[in-house]
Amino acid sequence: MADILKNFFFDTRGNVALITATLAVPLLFAAGGAADYTMYLKQKSQLQEAADSSALATTKEAGLTSINDSDIQAIAQNYIYASMGIVEGSKSAINLNVTTIASSDQSKIAVDVSYYWEPLILQYLNATVLPIKVTATAVRAGSQNLCVIALDKAVKYALRVTRNSSIQANNCAIFSNSSHSSGIATDSRSVIGASTTYSSGGYKGPLVSFKPKPIIDAPVITDPLIDRPEPVSGLCDHKNFFKTGGKISLSPGTYCGGIVLGGKITVTLKPGVYIIKNGPLRLGGNATMTGVNVGFFFEGNGPPFNFGVSTQISLTAPKTGPLAGILFFEQRSAKPGRTFAIRSKDAERFEGTIYLSKGNLLVEKASRLGQKSNWTAIIANTIKIDSGPQLVINSNYGESDIPMPEGIDGNSNTIRLAK
Repeated sequence: MADILKNFFFDTRGNVALITATLAVPLLFAAGGAADYTMYLKQKSQLQEAADSSALATTKEAGLTSINDSDIQAIAQNYIYASMGIVEGSKSAINLNVTTIASSDQSKIAVDVSYYWEPLILQYLNATVLPIKVTATAVRAGSQNLCVIALDKAVKYALRVTRNSSIQANNCAIFSNSSHSSGIATDSRSVIGASTTYSSGGYKGPLVSFKPKPIIDAPVITDPLIDRPEPVSGLCDHKNFFKTGGKISLSPGTYCGGIVLGGKITVTLKPGVYIIKNGPLRLGGNATMTGVNVGFFFEGNGPPFNFGVSTQISLTAPKTGPLAGILFFEQRSAKPGRTFAIRSKDAERFEGTIYLSKGNLLVEKASRLGQKSNWTAIIANTIKIDSGPQLVINSNYGESDIPMPEGIDGNSNTIRLAK
């Protein structure tokens, strides 16, 4: 018997297996816990981003229309679903709980989100991981002007800034109505800057190129100038106007077939409304065009405006009349998809609104647009800024005698996440 006990205590066979078996359980717990924790952090980050976007967008929508607490709850939940790709009625939807708390004036909305997930082990190590909980609170303070609006509701790249280009909207907001996941886009060499940037869909590009990060899934806004009456054209005052070289002045009226200017011509526009009927407004060569209190209405389906690379333009919109506050107005019944192009090396004074509800605005080359304007507003079907332009959209309305069109001024609210 003594020999049997001795052999048992001193026999080393099977030690490795025994030790391995002993360590296997904590090793598995550690590995599983680490995997769970990585997944926990990822899901919590995604949930927080969705909650932030939901709080911002819901607070914005509450400021645009009359809604009750039940509406706020539903809207916030829908934004969470859209942001995380959750289908209503799915298992993920069942495991997700969204609650909202709104102040009496709906200027402050908190969105609380809890999500029940299925970790392997982590809940045994840390019970607080079930459920994942995040909260976001957005507040609305004061009013904010919408100075750049891309109206198209579905197209990819409704607002696109690429290849060493920039747009800086000072103290006003940029908005894209497109529901596309890349409704707003830029690249690593370009910048989209504004007090706030909203996309009814999503955005594409590095975050460093957005200042600040866009608010996604924002509600679509109505064209603020949709009810603005169009000017009425008369008989043709000029037909196919063409001139190169020299110094001339032009008077308001109906220009059938458009206006084409080239060479080293210097043109002074007298105050009033210029109706460009079934033709272009084209500046080429080294043409210079200046006008105080002038506005252009594009009637029909002719070629749109096209301002060449070496041209210089300085314009302010009318103070009164059908185009008060509007520099360029495209007829709403025009065929969609025409491209209105600005390539001027010097277009630093564009004081007024560029309104192209069916057209696409293209600003490209080394164009300088808006730097010397007290204010500028752009409302177009799509907006593309490419190959080097530097757009400055100022909003110094109090320093200008050009009226801001009703519907743009204070059309949006300043919304931020509460700290």
